[in-house]
Amino acid sequence: MPRLTSPDIASYILQVLVSAFLAILFLQSGIDKVVDRRGNRAYFEQHFAKSPLAGTVGPMLTVITLLEISAGALSGMGCVVLILTHDSMVAYLGALVGAIAALMEKANKAPKNTHVIGAVGGISIPPVNHYIAGYKWAATMEDPSIKVLVGYSNDFTDPAKCKNVASSQISAKSDILFQVAGGCGLGVLQAAGQAGVYSVGVDADQKDADPSVIASALKKVDVATYTAIQNVVNGKFTGGALTFSIANDGAGYAVDNLNVPADIQTALDDLKAKIKAGTLTPPADIPA
Repeated sequence: MPRLTSPDIASYILQVLVSAFLAILFLQSGIDKVVDRRGNRAYFEQHFAKSPLAGTVGPMLTVITLLEISAGALSGMGCVVLILTHDSMVAYLGALVGAIAALMEKANKAPKNTHVIGAVGGISIPPVNHYIAGYKWAATMEDPSIKVLVGYSNDFTDPAKCKNVASSQISAKSDILFQVAGGCGLGVLQAAGQAGVYSVGVDADQKDADPSVIASALKKVDVATYTAIQNVVNGKFTGGALTFSIANDGAGYAVDNLNVPADIQTALDDLKAKIKAGTLTPPADIPA
C-alpha cells in the first residue's frame, strides 16, 4: 500500500492550516458583527454616508454576516474532514466494523457462515486503505481462520462498478461486505441485499440505504464541527489540528438492522476500550 511521502505530509499540513486559518478569520469576523451589530452598523453607515449604498447598510450587514459565518463554518468542516480522513482515525473505524463482521462469522450468526468477508474500496489511496487495514486487522484478530477479500472499483461515483466487485466477492463466498467507496459503494450494499448477505456502510449511518446493512463506520463530523465552532465562540480556538477519535466520541460505529447478541457486544466494547486506552493500535497498512 502506498505510504504518505514528505510532499504528501507537507500538503496535508498546509491544507489543514489554511482551512483552520480561514475558519478562524471568517468566524471571528462574522461573530463580531453579531455581538456588536450596533457598532458595526454605525461604522458602515458613516463610511457609506455619501455613497448610493447609504440606505442599504442594514440588509448588506446582515448578508455579509451570514456569508462570513457560513464561510467560516464550511472552512472549519473542511479542516475537520481533512483530520478525520487521516491515518489512524479511519483505521480505528475499520477495526470496529471488522470486529463486528468477524465476531458474527465466528459465532455462526452470519447469513451463510462461510467465514469469508470482503471489503470493496473505491481507489487504492491511503484514506481508503487505512479503513481496510483496520477492518482486516481486527477481523483476523477476532477470528484467525477468517478470510478477508479486498477489491477496488477504481471509482467513487458509479454504483454499478462497485456492484460488480461485490458480486465477484459474493461468488467467492463473502458473507459480509464493507464498502469504502463513497457513492459507488451503494452498489456494494445493493449487491449484498440481493444476494441475502450482510453489508457494512461507511462515513455516515447507511442503514436506510439497504436492509442488508448491519453496521456503519461513522465519522462524527457533527461532533467535530460543533466542538470547533464552540471553541471559537468561547475564545478557546488555538488553530492547528484538532484530533477527534473514538476516545472523545468524534468517531465510532452504528449497529443497523440487527440486534447484536450480548456476547458479541461485550467483545466489541472490550475492543473499543483497548483502542481508547492505547493497548491496541490498528495498522495503517493492509495486513498481508
